[in-house]
Amino acid sequence: MQRKLDKITQAGCKFTFELGIGIYGPRANAALAASWQSIINSHWSTDIVCASNQNRCPVTMKATVSAYPSKNWSYEISESNAVYVEDAGYRDISAPLYKHWAKDADDLTVTHETGHLMGLFDLYIGKYSLPGFENDIMANYYSDPGPTQYSGALASILFNNKKGCGCCFGAQTPKSAAADAASDDSGSSNGQTSPTDDSSEYA
Repeated sequence: MQRKLDKITQAGCKFTFELGIGIYGPRANAALAASWQSIINSHWSTDIVCASNQNRCPVTMKATVSAYPSKNWSYEISESNAVYVEDAGYRDISAPLYKHWAKDADDLTVTHETGHLMGLFDLYIGKYSLPGFENDIMANYYSDPGPTQYSGALASILFNNKKGCGCCFGAQTPKSAAADAASDDSGSSNGQTSPTDDSSEYA
């Protein structure tokens, strides 16, 4: 079972990420699934802060986490990402074919591991964060001086999926992007599609 961000929907400079996760094994349960879903959606729903100007590109995360306590193998899980729930204290791992999280994983651990599900790599070696990434969610968040940053990680996800935010590169401003999105909504009734409304699915 490969790691996969199911879908990225773009409307102007706004993005929606969709991610399906199935947690399984005897320690999986609906309460844990609901907790992890809430953590993922709350932490990853934030803005990409443009480095070249003062604009922002909002991202809404729509993760759905379901529990399968009676299943013991990843191939039994229909979601794109299958995570086995280990006992408390387990060191979480999210390798392409091996994703095991502890049932007591804290918020930042769940958020960091979800980054791996979306194709991101660790930004630390041993216990040391890479220079310039000390606050990044994909660095060693246990030594994060805070506040934890998601902007770079989200921008990397867009780049990896051949997406970009025009508001960061001078092609659009938030006002023009909103106008484009509104124009697309008005044109949808006659079959028109705006190039700023680009919905795609990625493996």
